[in-house]
Amino acid sequence: MQIKYRDLVSRNFSLTGMYREAFANDKETIELTNQLESELPLNTYIDELLRVRLNTLGTALTFVLQDSIKNKSYLDTAAHYSSEVERIKTKHNYAPNLLRERQYVNLKANYYDYRKDYDTALKFYYEALELSKQINSKKRIYQVTFKLGRTYYRKGDYQKAKSFFDQLSEADLKRYKLLKNNADIQYYYAQIYSELGDSEKFIQYTHAFQREVEAYYKSKSSARIHAFIEKEFTEKKRILYELELQDQRNKDLNIYIIIVLVLSLGSIFGFYLFSKQRRKKLEEKIESLLSTIENRKNRDMSGLQINEPQAKKILEKLKKIETQELFLSKNYSLNTIAKKVGSNSTYVSKIINTYLNKSFVEYTNELRINYIVIKLKEDKTYQRFTLTAIAESIGYKSVNSFNKHFKSIVGVTPKQYITFLSKQSVSS
Repeated sequence: MQIKYRDLVSRNFSLTGMYREAFANDKETIELTNQLESELPLNTYIDELLRVRLNTLGTALTFVLQDSIKNKSYLDTAAHYSSEVERIKTKHNYAPNLLRERQYVNLKANYYDYRKDYDTALKFYYEALELSKQINSKKRIYQVTFKLGRTYYRKGDYQKAKSFFDQLSEADLKRYKLLKNNADIQYYYAQIYSELGDSEKFIQYTHAFQREVEAYYKSKSSARIHAFIEKEFTEKKRILYELELQDQRNKDLNIYIIIVLVLSLGSIFGFYLFSKQRRKKLEEKIESLLSTIENRKNRDMSGLQINEPQAKKILEKLKKIETQELFLSKNYSLNTIAKKVGSNSTYVSKIINTYLNKSFVEYTNELRINYIVIKLKEDKTYQRFTLTAIAESIGYKSVNSFNKHFKSIVGVTPKQYITFLSKQSVSS
């Protein structure tokens, strides 16, 4: 009587969502049952050992069902109690009755289903279906048939899933008060037809699901509606609502596709003309840049109005440093250059600003970018390098900085310039 009382307590805890309390009570029931060997006939005693462990196994799996991530460890707990059942059967050479065996096989199927081992789960669900037929339990037959359809759906075999759902009539499910299963079937039908691209039936079963959920709620008082089931229905409604929105968007999209295609044909031709003109302008711009770079390399200081002899001397030294390509070093800085020309950084900066009309940073970036523009054009090997390698080869520590200054000076990105050179090489 104590054990039967504990069974009722566990059942009450489970129905109210207090699964930790139910699980703790189940474990205490196992300890109490272990003491009954001298009190009961052997077969009854063994069956009780199996029953209480199967109840505990079911509670552990319910934990996983509530939150598969947070309670994932309870899968290992379920595996432990499944092993306990096998151990007891082997130890006593005991063959459970069909009812107990059906309960065990169904729980094993649930276990593998929750582990997403769908092939193994299906094997045990088929076995549970046969046992349900042997004991002629219509309700169990319908429940397992539903689980077979659900598992095939989760496996991605939609046609097979539908074949099992088709076996379950709405009248039979309602007769055995399987209203939740009936609502879930409408949900899976909607999902299946969405996957198959049948918009009309998807909408039909989406509305049927909402209708059956309302029927389920009406069949129970608010106190008997489990919070987990309410959460599950809410999530399924959200999923179908998003699919319905997507379906509507797809319909709207189809309306515009023909218009877009027609406009695209005109746009393609226009874009071709535009691209051709843009390419021509790009060619002219790059040729002008290359010419400017070449002229700059050949310039002397005679054209500059330099009143200070010291300034002229420094500018000539800067020209020499340019020819030595010291600006390619990552350590190239104003202080380094000032030491090279025998002056201080403030004076060198002032001379560059005064006579070259740019800051030292602008001057350095221009030298580096002009260098790599010529290098990429003359040495095709460079065109196969990564942008990071190219940036490092001319003294940049950051590829982002290189991209920024290249675009500022050349007018296109390094990648666009390399693509231009490649196409130019092919066309020539």
